[in-house]
Amino acid sequence: QPQHDTQRMEEDRNPLDNCGLDPLFLKECVKRLTSNETNATVYIVGTAHVSAKSAQHVAQVIQTVQPDVIVVELCNSRAPILLANANAQSANKEVKDGVDFQEIKKAMREKGGLAGLLQVLLQNMYKKISAKIKITPGIEFKTAYEEGRKIGAKVILGDRPIEITLKRSWAMLSFWEKTRLVWHLLKDSSLDITEDDIEKLKNSDIITELMEEFTQEFPSLAKTIIHERDLYLAAVLRNAQGKKVVGVVGLGHLRGIEAVWNEPLPSIASLSHIPTSSSLLWNVIKFSTVTSIAFGIGYTVVKQLHRRLA
Repeated sequence: QPQHDTQRMEEDRNPLDNCGLDPLFLKECVKRLTSNETNATVYIVGTAHVSAKSAQHVAQVIQTVQPDVIVVELCNSRAPILLANANAQSANKEVKDGVDFQEIKKAMREKGGLAGLLQVLLQNMYKKISAKIKITPGIEFKTAYEEGRKIGAKVILGDRPIEITLKRSWAMLSFWEKTRLVWHLLKDSSLDITEDDIEKLKNSDIITELMEEFTQEFPSLAKTIIHERDLYLAAVLRNAQGKKVVGVVGLGHLRGIEAVWNEPLPSIASLSHIPTSSSLLWNVIKFSTVTSIAFGIGYTVVKQLHRRLA
């Protein structure tokens, strides 16, 4: 009996209590939960995606917890972040203002129509942020991967594929919402980022904040871009096979995952389903109209920008 009690006390002890990390960070950005499915202890770290300090925190948590499994908020399309060279040269690469229409055309062909367009526009903003702050976005995921390799932990990609998220998001929007969204993204792709903005980015979950900004203007996107991904990440974390699991997610997702942790979750298959479209003819008409509007607006934005810089 005494041996059993000692083992139980050891299991209940939180190794992060005396690891030297800022207590405020541990309170606000790390949640220690238990999976009802596997009985694993799950430590979820909420990060700012463009913060070197967040990467340091992730490394310290993994070194302290020594997990069997690490789950990162990435999908296959974004997995190359884990192997990217994060040196200053790559972070300082010049990023052009505006959008590259050849890149848009290629993405629309390869990724599936307007979902590809949205992906390019979002990536364009992301690259611009990266160049300004001189930190590779997603550096905390790369750090988690490297620390996991050192201790032999299994690293799992825990996020829903971005192509599915964008296609489900697109299906949720009305025709005019789609037009407004494309304009919104094209317009913001040419906006400048101030020094004050840079400081804010280093201390916040910029991607979640960008998504929350979109969902304020397009409320129907909140379900697919934020809430469904909270559910997806929670399902992957709850079913990860190991005694100790560390999850690395954006700070906004940390709160969402904690909120649904003990609730029944939809299946991964249902969250990955792409709704069927309306008739082919109507889709072609809508596709052609929105694409024409998007390219027309984009050309105008880039032309005005070049004239201003001349």
